[in-house]
Amino acid sequence: MVERPDEAFASNDPQYLIPVGSGRSGHPTHFPGQAMMADVVRAPSGYVSVGTVYPGWHPVAWTSSDGEVWVLHRFGVTDFTFPVATAVGADGLIVAVGRSHHKGQPSGPAFQAATYSGISGVRQIADAVSKQYRLPSGDYLLAVAYAGTPKVQNVITGEGNQPQDVRISAIIVRGTGVRGEKTLSVVNTANSVMYGFCGLASTDCSIGEGKPSIPRAQLIRREALELGIDTFKQLPGFDSVLEVLPHSPSAQLYQAIFFRRSDLVKQIDQPLSATLLPHKKLVPGVLGPGEVDEIVTLTRPRLFEFIPRQDFSQLVDGSYALFITPATTS
Repeated sequence: MVERPDEAFASNDPQYLIPVGSGRSGHPTHFPGQAMMADVVRAPSGYVSVGTVYPGWHPVAWTSSDGEVWVLHRFGVTDFTFPVATAVGADGLIVAVGRSHHKGQPSGPAFQAATYSGISGVRQIADAVSKQYRLPSGDYLLAVAYAGTPKVQNVITGEGNQPQDVRISAIIVRGTGVRGEKTLSVVNTANSVMYGFCGLASTDCSIGEGKPSIPRAQLIRREALELGIDTFKQLPGFDSVLEVLPHSPSAQLYQAIFFRRSDLVKQIDQPLSATLLPHKKLVPGVLGPGEVDEIVTLTRPRLFEFIPRQDFSQLVDGSYALFITPATTS
């Protein structure tokens, strides 16, 4: 089973069958669901393949631990770019080599692309996911304003009484036990990543276009879920993801989705399309009931609230922790 890129049209989609009934998209070598593997190489953790997806002819890659199930990865967005070979270095670095053909120009220079890694990989994943989600006008639904190690911004810690950004060394999850007792679960953030969502169409961080709605909130949840799954898939060194949802700077109460790797084991091991259905356009209102149910099931138990200055505390070792509480609203 090979994960199909979202932009590769589904098999037997009548919109792309030209002439009608031919099973092709209007070109002798184009077929429904087209995404071609150009090369496969054995890597330390399994197999890696590189290829191209139509429309646009963008470079894509797949990985597989057993050669049977292949998971999609993205490493470029340039049109008319064709990986032709891949190799694995002695240090495990995976490199793809190919050609880039730009409209009206001869063959471009050879390119090399490596898999995502570290904090730079976190930023790349955030950019790749956020650009897919749009408002009705075509503008971005959200920007990922921050992608990196967990931190709280503009906090006065008592050291000079000047606001500063402070790294979070632990996320402490408040909860309730089986007998109704209060519980605390401590998550060390040494292997955590934080994303901060921000609306673009306003003078602050809220979404300025249109009004808040259930379909828009559902799409935001979908984006957060996709970002969490992709982070765990492509960056195996991280074991938790904190995603702060969009809010006005004047808001006292923030909402965030907090995933641990164990929350999404099934979704990490299967193609993304098995969890989130492919869509030609990801705009508010496009999600069907079944997909919404899946999104709510996976995100509702992981939706939390916190008040930045109230729920931010210094620990006995001098580091700082963020306390988060299950959200009172869904």
